[in-house]
Amino acid sequence: MRRLEISASIFGALGFGLRHVVAFFVLGLLPGLPKYLHSFLPREDLGAQLQEVWPQGQAFPEGMRSFLLPRPEWETEFAVPLAETFLFGIALAVVVQTLAGDRRGATWSVFSALGAVLRHLPTVLGVSLVCALALATANYLSAVIPYAALPLGLFALFLSVVFCVVIPCAAVENHGMADCIEYSAELSNGSRWRIVAVFVLSFLPIFGVGFATALVLQYAFDVRSLDIAPHWRLVGGALFAVYFLPLMAVIHEALVALKEGPDPGAAAAVFD
Repeated sequence: MRRLEISASIFGALGFGLRHVVAFFVLGLLPGLPKYLHSFLPREDLGAQLQEVWPQGQAFPEGMRSFLLPRPEWETEFAVPLAETFLFGIALAVVVQTLAGDRRGATWSVFSALGAVLRHLPTVLGVSLVCALALATANYLSAVIPYAALPLGLFALFLSVVFCVVIPCAAVENHGMADCIEYSAELSNGSRWRIVAVFVLSFLPIFGVGFATALVLQYAFDVRSLDIAPHWRLVGGALFAVYFLPLMAVIHEALVALKEGPDPGAAAAVFD
């Protein structure tokens, strides 16, 4: 049985992302907006609690509140992740249709992809909402019940691998939500460990670059008094999306090709 090619998926995502880097960066800003806007909302006075974890006499950056508070806030642990995942699904659907436009040799394929997504919008929105509810619930329960964080995280990872292409399926298939979820699991069957390998090999270098960048920022700015966390999260998330969104689209295309057969034209037919 043929399996997903790891290196082809990684390099294919890199090339696809670089061809549309500006458009994908703008799309990547969408999932980060809920947390970014939420960080500027008025907050109750929690000075006594924050003083326990922040040096006395230093100005507290509001953007780091969610990292330092000893208790979870339902907005940051449920509502914000829910909105993030929902917007991520819409952005991913546009990227999937952009890849289809590239394969057809379409010009300005990112913009034409917006119209293509509208034809599948009810299914895309429904599937995105299901994914958002599942991940947001796991995230919130992990914060409320710390000892359950590991099993819940592993369970969420398992679901993410099994149904990793459910949103791309919704973006291109003329099926209902349940059919897209079932088809996604069918596509990933037989290649799930390779999908995990693609994620690991992709994210380790990205996390390394992110860690190095954080060290540079730590020396370049006084992070104790300068509130740069919300801005960095928004821009960093968009830069990450320039690769991650194309990666999901490329994995979906490859899995469809494996299912339909070795002929690339068979895989492209799913977009017609």
